[in-house]
Amino acid sequence: VENWPPIEATGSHPQTRSLFVCQELKIMLVWTSVVLLLHAGYLRGDIAFHGPVFIREPNNIVFPVGNEDRKVVLNCEARGTPVPQ
Repeated sequence: VENWPPIEATGSHPQTRSLFVCQELKIMLVWTSVVLLLHAGYLRGDIAFHGPVFIREPNNIVFPVGNEDRKVVLNCEARGTPVPQ
């Protein structure tokens, strides 16, 4: 087969190949920057991943089983990294 592999499939055209490499380098640069910034923040202590910690815990509630209103609202506040939702 004379025309194998096809030019379109391999991207062997010089301009196509350089655009593809350029895009790959940009993506790698972005990810490297993100990783380095996260690592630097972690080392400084700005970023420390930890589970939720209650700032304000919910009050104790007694809920009657026979009550027709089947809703209970608990108010609480927590902090953590990432921020609890």
